[in-house]
Amino acid sequence: PAVEVHVWPEAALGRELAANPAPLQEVARELGGAVLAGAFRLDEAGGWRNAAALADETGARFVADKRWTIPGYEAWLTPGVGERWPAWAAGLRWGVLMCWESLFLDEAIARVRAGADALAVLAHDGWAAGTATPWWHARAGRLLAVAVGRPVIVASHDGPSMAWDPRGRAIAVGGDGDAVLAFDLPVVPAATTPYVRLGPEGLAVAWFGVAAAAVAAAGRRRQGCGASGPQAT
Repeated sequence: PAVEVHVWPEAALGRELAANPAPLQEVARELGGAVLAGAFRLDEAGGWRNAAALADETGARFVADKRWTIPGYEAWLTPGVGERWPAWAAGLRWGVLMCWESLFLDEAIARVRAGADALAVLAHDGWAAGTATPWWHARAGRLLAVAVGRPVIVASHDGPSMAWDPRGRAIAVGGDGDAVLAFDLPVVPAATTPYVRLGPEGLAVAWFGVAAAAVAAAGRRRQGCGASGPQAT
């Protein structure tokens, strides 16, 4: 079957696209499907952004910038604004997270609240090659999928690539450097999880309220037992 969406990792295209992602459209035509790929773009002020480009039969554009650049390691990059344009491909709206942004739950929640049907994590774990870090990073997509109730695809430059369904079940798993993983994304209702509805802070407040109510109820029970106990004479 034809592949409708090709997801390439962070920095997959280096600086080749710079200020014009148009050449990526020809790649999409040759592949017969949309291409979502990591690249670096040159902004209007001459700064470099870690970005994601999307190309399909309608054209090509930069759809997201990395907001949370890594201190020191990415000092040459200008932090971006996150989603720049809605990323639509194969009838789905994609929420794009750049590398370690997948570890910031509020970033994923923001994408889902904006309407994302699926999340794509474009990662580059070459700096941690030879360690377990790339594997743990890819597997963190499982927790992300469960937390926000959306499929999560992790495309890694040097580490493993994985895909998870909204229940945290593996759809596809590839080893380090595996270039191709083909799979069908599950069609899921656009339900919202408690994390999406309340956010991490709201959920923490809710849990604190439940815990406080439980403690108060236990205290009342203890007081009631003491009042009805036997009287000493």
